[in-house]
Amino acid sequence: MDQACLSSPVYYDLSELYLLSRGRLKFYGIARVVAEIGYELHLLDKGVIFVVYDETARAFFEVTPHFGKASYNGVVDLGFPEGAVPYRLRGPKPGRSLPNRVFATTFSTFLRAVNRSKLRALRSHLKPIALQDGYLVSAGRPKLLVDMIDCLARTGSRTRFYPLLHDCIPLHDFGDKPDAFQRNFHADNNKVIRHASHIIANSQFTAKDLQAKVEEGLLPPLPGMSVVPLAHECRADGETAKLELPVRPYVLGVGITLGRKNLDVVLAAQKLLLEQGKTPPLMVIAGANRWRTIAGLNSGRNATVAQHVLMIDNPSQADLIRLYQNALATLMPSKLEGWGLPLGESLWLGTPALAAPSSSLPEVGGDLAVYFDPDSPAELAGLLERLATDKDYRLGLQRRIVAARSSLRSWKDVAEDMLAALQIPGGQAIDAAG
Repeated sequence: MDQACLSSPVYYDLSELYLLSRGRLKFYGIARVVAEIGYELHLLDKGVIFVVYDETARAFFEVTPHFGKASYNGVVDLGFPEGAVPYRLRGPKPGRSLPNRVFATTFSTFLRAVNRSKLRALRSHLKPIALQDGYLVSAGRPKLLVDMIDCLARTGSRTRFYPLLHDCIPLHDFGDKPDAFQRNFHADNNKVIRHASHIIANSQFTAKDLQAKVEEGLLPPLPGMSVVPLAHECRADGETAKLELPVRPYVLGVGITLGRKNLDVVLAAQKLLLEQGKTPPLMVIAGANRWRTIAGLNSGRNATVAQHVLMIDNPSQADLIRLYQNALATLMPSKLEGWGLPLGESLWLGTPALAAPSSSLPEVGGDLAVYFDPDSPAELAGLLERLATDKDYRLGLQRRIVAARSSLRSWKDVAEDMLAALQIPGGQAIDAAG
């Protein structure tokens, strides 16, 4: 499916990278999804127009990204001068106290002045563009999309808006007293859904979850929805791995933390093995270091297992791939996910994966992952011990994954499905009165 089948231009939003990718592109998360889909759209259809939205200018700009080998990360970058990327503006939220609103307004005014000077440095990189018709496709976070919606409505644009929604996890524990993050997430998603022409969900679970939140009254009625599952593919960026691997057998968790990501069950499983007089595999945590996780590991209750955990802060893509490929297995014990990129990437690279059979993870892992009860440290401890001691079992899992490689999804598959979603009839332009 390509743009030749569409009667209007397709705009793909790179604002997530414009505002948030300072330095190395993160190897997981929404920024990675935005970049990977953008790269494949570039390969599939040279007619796709890449845009960013700037709230300081209150306007869209066409950009000419660097793709593939021409980019610094092997996928896509905007090629802007270092230090020229504007700060994101965020005005006061309804319901906040008067001092909070005054501070937010004052600080936003200050940042807007700073951003104007940054925009002057970007003049040769940003081409003003009026989105009057066509399709605006975005995989960015809803909090970045709300300002775009205001701009489209303000200018009377007839552009149809197709957001990809990644999850509605913060609404699961909304309750009577939601915190500030939950309130903002709720407001942003409500606005995005109200003004969307069509919703794209990243998994069957997310689609069902969105509908459930509509029925609970937390979200407005959906305008129509397609499911475009994300990819398993883990793309190499051409860099050379520099990270020294652990000398002892290890299991890998990418972005795993205490709480929803459920590092808790892994630490409890390690404790059980220690109590049985056995040495657990090293738990390697790759990703941005989280203060809560660090504090939890340093607490007295985890004193016995802290030495069996290694945190690697933001490894490069090449180092991450090396970590995947040399791990006994990748762990994904989360109780709630919208998709689960690390589980898919592990399978793509032929590494066994242990996962909770919850939310979207069975969609990602299919019959290739090994599932365990996320509330059972004993079950996980048994699996960890078997992986460390039973070579035939581990090799059998690897052979099964490699044999099924052709069934795994690539980012090209995702981009093709995104374009196909634009063909579904019924998409409406943004209503300025909405």
